[in-house]
Amino acid sequence: MLLNTILSLTVYLGHQEGVDMTVLTVILKYFQDYQNERDYDSNGNLIRIKIYATNYVRIILTGFCPNNRSNEQGKIDSNCPAINFNGLSNKQRTKLNVKFSKGVIVFTENDIMDSGTIYTESCATKLRRHLYKINLCDIGSCDDLIRWIVKYNINSFTVGGSRRSFSENIVSLTEKFMNCFIPKIHNSLKYNHEFIKQKPISTFYVLGPPGSFSHELAQEICETLNIGIETIKFQSNYNKILESSCNLDNNECILVPIKHDNDFLYDYPHSIPNLY
Repeated sequence: MLLNTILSLTVYLGHQEGVDMTVLTVILKYFQDYQNERDYDSNGNLIRIKIYATNYVRIILTGFCPNNRSNEQGKIDSNCPAINFNGLSNKQRTKLNVKFSKGVIVFTENDIMDSGTIYTESCATKLRRHLYKINLCDIGSCDDLIRWIVKYNINSFTVGGSRRSFSENIVSLTEKFMNCFIPKIHNSLKYNHEFIKQKPISTFYVLGPPGSFSHELAQEICETLNIGIETIKFQSNYNKILESSCNLDNNECILVPIKHDNDFLYDYPHSIPNLY
């Protein structure tokens, strides 16, 4: 069980014009009068907004962006919470946002997707993330999305959808949907926040050996997000511990987040048996 008295629902955004920026705009407008905290990197760039949505839950807005905080319009606005890593391509950005999320929500206009949205969907499939697709032209209610979030314990998600230059109506359609969804998910969090509790060892990342690019990048990312980690080396019985299965080579390791903002996520990380 989490020791935190404050639980988090994290939204990872790619900050492209269209779905990403519309989702961010609607959330910020809805919670504009709520207490929030803003975190900045060493260069003074905004990387994370924490909104205290209820007495028990904060909504965290963040996400990885391409090199130099860029999008199709040029530069990402300085008021957008975006984490920049030099040399990060659009595809690497998308993959990181999916990798750090438990669920992926894809918005479409009549099921038509641009290449970036198709790639987002493929990342969700390859990384075994829960995927929810919404045709914004044929929706009855946002209640189904809330039921999906509750069913799969989606305590973090990223969004995908066509850019404004590809889909003419994607912004207005997304805005309409989010204006329905945000008040309802907020109401759900007020009366039932149990569904966003993290489960021990339900989130982990398979990496190369210490010193490899994937391992070094993961450490840099976790440091930026203020996430404490444990690195677990190959064990023949690791499948008994992890809730998800994967293929792990002898030279690979598993990175498990155990702390966030200096709070332990689990009762005591070293009490998990057979990790070392």
